[in-house]
Amino acid sequence: MSKSKFIYMDTDKSWEEQDLGGIRPDKSVCIVRYGGYGDMLQMSPIVKEHKRQGYYVCINASTNHGLRILEEDPNIDEVYIQEINQVSQSVLVKYWETLATKFTKFVNLSAVVEHSCLPPAGNPHFYWPKKARHMFTNHNYMELLYAVADLPYDKKYKIEFYPTAEEVKFAGQQRDNIGRDKKVVLWVLSGSSKHKIYPFMDQVIAKMMLSEHKDVHFVLVGDVSCRILEYGWENEERVHKKSGTWDIRQTLAFLPHADVIVGPETGVMYGAATLDVPKVVMLSHSSKHNYSNHWVRTTALTNDECECYPCHKLHYTDTYCNIVPIDEEASAAKCCLIPGHTVYNAIEKFL
Repeated sequence: MSKSKFIYMDTDKSWEEQDLGGIRPDKSVCIVRYGGYGDMLQMSPIVKEHKRQGYYVCINASTNHGLRILEEDPNIDEVYIQEINQVSQSVLVKYWETLATKFTKFVNLSAVVEHSCLPPAGNPHFYWPKKARHMFTNHNYMELLYAVADLPYDKKYKIEFYPTAEEVKFAGQQRDNIGRDKKVVLWVLSGSSKHKIYPFMDQVIAKMMLSEHKDVHFVLVGDVSCRILEYGWENEERVHKKSGTWDIRQTLAFLPHADVIVGPETGVMYGAATLDVPKVVMLSHSSKHNYSNHWVRTTALTNDECECYPCHKLHYTDTYCNIVPIDEEASAAKCCLIPGHTVYNAIEKFL
């Protein structure tokens, strides 16, 4: 297990040393990051660099699912956890100001990607003309995070996930079960919203099943809700349905065992960003410069006929997204309509 201490914040207290786990070394840093899997993975090299510089590293995070990523990071000394919305927006700045006084260095990564580069509805930049919004938001996410952390960006920094010995063993066993003589395409089915679902996956897999690539197996991963996207592949022994079966840590531990990793803009894809495993990523609201500019062995695909791409917006609903029909029963965000043969060819090139 990691040596990190996980401490639940009591915002009724004064956040003195005794409220924050005891007295810390003189050189300490608190890094604030609330969010999901991808947010925490993006933060990993920043955490590691501060540890390398001799800081006692503390993370202030919320009770989001992204906490799972922090569990075994050897570069983290303490994690201060607060409930989502435990600190109201009206006092959040004061809360940060108070917390900052307890550390040598205070790094606040909140809203660096979301709001700044991906404004949600309600943010004035959301409603700007596309050209103006692009000028304001088209920054590389990792470079901007490093700048806010007051660190020079360097490609030697790697996004890292730290599996346990048990998770490493699990991933190896899963690869053995498929067969080391087989090719494995790991497909991440969905992200956090409708524009992070690729609608033509079935066609791509079916074409591969009928091709000369008889040794290719597909591993489909996602949360429980993604099981609906796996429907129809029950009787194909070369398609392994793992949505809602593997948890996020098991999925990330398996990434080095894949021959190709495919998916939309998701946290799992960020977990693979600097791995020496070929990747095919289908972009939606981010530009290539935003998202995958420094990734290793990556083909980034876009729908060049989508006039609103890249929108640089966070879409929590369909209200402002360009949703178009695919057939009588289904619809998708227009930016997702990357032709199936384009995705197939990108995968096949790596195989």
